[in-house]
Amino acid sequence: MPKKTKFDDLPGYKMRRVSLLSMAALSKALADIELRVTEAIVLLQVQDEPGLTLSEIGRRLDIKRANVTPLVGGLVERNLVRSEVKDGRSQALFLSEVGEDVASRAYSTILHHEETFFQALSGDKLTELTESLGVLWTEHSKARDTNN
Repeated sequence: MPKKTKFDDLPGYKMRRVSLLSMAALSKALADIELRVTEAIVLLQVQDEPGLTLSEIGRRLDIKRANVTPLVGGLVERNLVRSEVKDGRSQALFLSEVGEDVASRAYSTILHHEETFFQALSGDKLTELTESLGVLWTEHSKARDTNN
């Protein structure tokens, strides 16, 4: 363990460090099924709510439309997602049969990662952490949304 610094007692700093470690491990696990983290999240969003539009995905994931289009385009090229015209302009997204299988595998991979990564926390501590992060997310999302 590196020498203690003045940042070590700052929860935001610790949260960022743990997040980086978690995302690196998840990226490695998802690479086994040839997905990046964001691609997996898009597939799971579409699996949960078929017919989502590019704009809706961008808003949910806080990704600019200019970045969502090539991301989804790559999933379409790989035959994981198909799009249909919705209301004349928007593209509604649906998983292909292959995409359903890959999304299910991605979810299993994510669940295994979560179980493994957070195994050092007891059930109560993990529940408390999850609830606390939810509170922070809700509060700061509201503040961000009112400032936009």
